[in-house]
Amino acid sequence: MNLYGVAGSVPYSGSMGNVDGCHFLTVELWPTETTLYGSSDSVTCSLCTPMTSKSYNVNGTAYSEVALSISANVCSSQNVNVLAYYHKPGTSCCGIQPGDPYVYLTDVATAPTYSQNITIPDSTTY
Repeated sequence: MNLYGVAGSVPYSGSMGNVDGCHFLTVELWPTETTLYGSSDSVTCSLCTPMTSKSYNVNGTAYSEVALSISANVCSSQNVNVLAYYHKPGTSCCGIQPGDPYVYLTDVATAPTYSQNITIPDSTTY
């Protein structure tokens, strides 16, 4: 059985710090209804819970995420939003925080072998 998801590499290309166990990269899959509001210090959506969230402590590491939720069908393609961010020094551990660099991709189709490489620059901060 093939599980449908999103995979690729996730490097942080900025200069706000090093990727390590205290300053890690996070990749989250969200329902397509999700809207990212930087000024409210939170991600808002209909359920306000990501379908999946994983953190990585090696820069440029490979990631692989399967959209797990009550409404997700992991055996067929679906569209998801992908949020990837770097926990820069000085921000707390849990969830995206003001000042964290991020990339937010909308309507990404899942597939058994889909590759979506994501580079997180300093140019977009939450």
